[in-house]
Amino acid sequence: MLRQCIAFVTLSTIICAMNFNSVLAQVGLPPLYSFESAREQLINEVLIPGGVTDLSVLNAIRATPRHEFVSRSQQAEAYYDRALPIGSSQTISSPYIVAIMTQELKLEPQHK
Repeated sequence: MLRQCIAFVTLSTIICAMNFNSVLAQVGLPPLYSFESAREQLINEVLIPGGVTDLSVLNAIRATPRHEFVSRSQQAEAYYDRALPIGSSQTISSPYIVAIMTQELKLEPQHK
């Protein structure tokens, strides 16, 4: 019983020391998984080497929380470069496809 109390106090201390929202984001994911770092890794290791160079497109990908558009069970894979199911036999396209298609639109501020 003493060990359980010590473990609970230790865990409680760690949780209190962390930002509560980031703790919620960790449920069911590897320890200390960061969606922000996953997005940056996707940008640096997949999108830029793949030819996505438009800074406005890269910044849009950087600012879009893709993990919020998929089920909780798929969130850990949200920043893999692949399509993911979103229900009703539909998928969210891979980040590279979204980025390269958006870049090829060559959007300007006056385009609405």
